[in-house]
Amino acid sequence: MSYSLKPEEIYKEVGAELPPHRYDLITLVMVNLSTEEKGSENELLGMLTELFSGKTLKEKGDTLQNKYGVVIDDGVGKELADMCNFSAYEREQGRAEGIEKGKLEVALGMLKEKLSLDMIARITKLPTEKIIEVATANGLSVC
Repeated sequence: MSYSLKPEEIYKEVGAELPPHRYDLITLVMVNLSTEEKGSENELLGMLTELFSGKTLKEKGDTLQNKYGVVIDDGVGKELADMCNFSAYEREQGRAEGIEKGKLEVALGMLKEKLSLDMIARITKLPTEKIIEVATANGLSVC
């Protein structure tokens, strides 16, 4: 059994041209990954769980090599690094969205206490337009 991280064209038949409308097709597969540290008994699920874990790039690479026998050459190493960078980006986006949501909740509380628009904007660092939008959505007036 071997695993690799490289594209493979499985649709094209020998000698047949791939119709242009088939080039951009994507197959979506939903996988429920384990949240337990031990992973899954299924090797593929175990590898995916490892890839999407919060571990460092080196830890992921070591586990993939030692536990699953994946050879981490330059090409696979770069793809692994890209995937880890994407995961870090997604986490950062989630944090930023959480901070924004928190600011909006604070602004709503301040609006309910009838604090001025300028004061709310200064404290929350939200644009006045966003604060007015929150007030309008919640049926509140702006001072």
